[in-house]
Amino acid sequence: MKHRKKHIWASIMILLIVAFDQVTKRLAESALMGGKIVTLLPGAVQLRYARNTGMAFSLFSGARWVFVALTALVCAGVLFLYVSQQMPLSVGLLEPGGAGGRRSGQSDRPGAVRLCD
Repeated sequence: MKHRKKHIWASIMILLIVAFDQVTKRLAESALMGGKIVTLLPGAVQLRYARNTGMAFSLFSGARWVFVALTALVCAGVLFLYVSQQMPLSVGLLEPGGAGGRRSGQSDRPGAVRLCD
């Protein structure tokens, strides 16, 4: 029963993190699209809308199938390790970023939304 409760909480946390990620991306699209720039700290932090069609630093830009396959493998590995109790919950919570990033790239405009400059 203890493990089942832990799995339920982990699932809820993952869903909440992915939901928060998607909401912030939609807010960025609605508030920043069209070249708008929001300055949070003058000279230090600005928010602007950009799409990244690759991975970090736009590496492998346009190779979407590579990211879909890689995300599926990582998700399967995290799930296997978590269920077999070889990985703590804190490490498993890192995965929603990858899942959310791939989800945001499934719109009609490919690429992940990045909003902090």
